Amino acid sequence: MRRLLLSVLLAGAFSAACQAFAAPAEYLALVVIDGMRPDYMSLASMPNLKKLIGDGVYYDGAWVGGVVNNTPPSHASISTGCFTRTHGIVAFTWKDPATNRESNLTRPQPIENGEFAKVISDHHVPSIAKSLRERYPDARTVAAGAHKFHAVAGLAGDSADYSIFIGGRPAGEQGEEGSSTDIGEGDFVRGQRPPAESMRKIMALTTAGDDWGMDAAIVMLNDVKPRALLVNLPAVDGTGHAVGGRRSPDKMTPVLENADKQVGKLIEAYKKLGIYDKTVFVVTADHGMMESQPPVAWETVDRAADKAAVGIVTSSGTGAIWISDSSKSKEVVDLIMAANPPAAAAGYYKAREGGEFVYKPADATAKSIDPGLAKTYAYLMSTIACPNGPDIFICSREMSRVPAGFPRRGKHYQLAWSTQHIPMVFAGPGVRKGVISHSPARLVDIAPTVLTLLGVQPKGMDGLPLADAMKTPGSALTQAQEQTNRTLIPLRDALRDQPKYEPGDNPTLPGRARAGGYRPSSRAPGGE
Repeated sequence: MRRLLLSVLLAGAFSAACQAFAAPAEYLALVVIDGMRPDYMSLASMPNLKKLIGDGVYYDGAWVGGVVNNTPPSHASISTGCFTRTHGIVAFTWKDPATNRESNLTRPQPIENGEFAKVISDHHVPSIAKSLRERYPDARTVAAGAHKFHAVAGLAGDSADYSIFIGGRPAGEQGEEGSSTDIGEGDFVRGQRPPAESMRKIMALTTAGDDWGMDAAIVMLNDVKPRALLVNLPAVDGTGHAVGGRRSPDKMTPVLENADKQVGKLIEAYKKLGIYDKTVFVVTADHGMMESQPPVAWETVDRAADKAAVGIVTSSGTGAIWISDSSKSKEVVDLIMAANPPAAAAGYYKAREGGEFVYKPADATAKSIDPGLAKTYAYLMSTIACPNGPDIFICSREMSRVPAGFPRRGKHYQLAWSTQHIPMVFAGPGVRKGVISHSPARLVDIAPTVLTLLGVQPKGMDGLPLADAMKTPGSALTQAQEQTNRTLIPLRDALRDQPKYEPGDNPTLPGRARAGGYRPSSRAPGGE
């Protein structure tokens, strides 16, 4: 009922917003700097990003605002304006409720053959591309990137006109020299093949990594002149995983500077086409990054699963867990939380109430959790409450450790402020200039905001237009955002203010461990 009332309010608000934008923007350029923490900006000069911030509106308290905070679901939320519960892409892998087996559709082949897009299509969600075509029948949308094919797939969804990416054959760690630039006929989502001449130019590129992704995007910009260009830059995330983010500023700085260079290249490309002043620019991230502490052994989940006589179908390593018998979810999560793993702030299990999926706290969690944080987790858990959602979700404390044997020094699956906090900037026609907003902007708010700036009414989205980004949004949009802010600010701040670990806390995370060390569930190559 609340969502229905909000939709009615926003529908009325949009007519006022349209009248306010006598000359709405005509184009959208959206760049996702994968795994970009806001405080990374202190490690590099990043003049292009900082100029956009000065020329537009920057949300210093922006957050993912949903779970799971990793690449495929976050990119799908950016392009659709919908939570994971709505678009169905809940993680890298999940349990197929029809077969009770692991579903892994974020690999190159199921992305290229359209299986990933079919999940989104089957959920009948809106998107930037669909909304633009409904308003402007000749509008075209392009999704582009490098070797994070699962990021481009999220941006493309089931509705982009063209998509392009490197087909999952990186020769080295993403963000490092040596990443493959091999590109073949299958490196796009089925039905989204770029024009033949554009493909010829793209296949002739000799750059790598972020450079290749942006160069391919600019080829498509020049050849197709899309209304919306959605780009993923993967290297910051890959390097953050490899070196621990801020723990290794000497390694992060050049990668950050190069990401900023790509933003500058895109701006120049729009200027050369003479449409810069007609373009809304958005730069954001799909998730943050936690600086993982020295690893310790962790076996709590395995012990609980063994005691309950269930198997683990798949898991994100920390957080989301799918088990072979969903009816035992409460039993398993109660066993996990009864063991009192220091790094686990809370545990939840999926249940059904009134025909809908909900998440309920483990007994130990219900008795001990801070009331403010409990409300935050309840909201975040609601964003993934769906048939594909995990049977169990373990919420982490800030700066929790990763398991012994996990090969990376940075991680973002944990549900904590450092993994949820992201940069978000809007600049261009209709956008206020030089404003720092403290509003709790979320990934799902991006699509309805840019559509409003483009003169298109957003329909059926979980997010809402960010009125405080706009020069003249009208009172109805402003009131809708103010109402949402009153709800979300305490939730965001409770997560932000969660205590970090102190030395000696022994922050063991519950997770999957067997003799021989950590065994992650199968996932797509080329990063998270």
